Amino acid sequence: MRFIRTAIFVALGFAVVAGCSLAASAQNQGTAPPATAEDPRIRSNPLLAELARNDPGMLPQFLRELDRITAESGGGTRSLAPGTPSTGPARAHGQPTPEESAAIRANPDIAYAYQVNPDPMLELLRRMIEASKKAK
Repeated sequence: MRFIRTAIFVALGFAVVAGCSLAASAQNQGTAPPATAEDPRIRSNPLLAELARNDPGMLPQFLRELDRITAESGGGTRSLAPGTPSTGPARAHGQPTPEESAAIRANPDIAYAYQVNPDPMLELLRRMIEASKKAK
């Protein structure tokens, strides 16, 4: 009887360790599927579509960063309509240039991310525009 209890405890211990290991592995790898050409954001955002055509190797990283920026709101949402760049006070990364403002208006997912977290989105947008120019 004592042997059976010991065997059960050992089996449960292995199950707990294996479960924790799998959970940590899944958390480190993320649960989102990799970005592909089928990602609906590519069809609805011209800048992402351009990057998909001209620099597909960087696209998954840009999409992950866009997701992170959207998820980590910078102090709440702003009351702008989607696609409307800020005209408020200067932020850490300054105001968008005319080219950046046009990109914000033309790309709804970028506009949303800019609304909820403007500084990191403006920094990402600048890198995206630069990558798009280099890839041409």
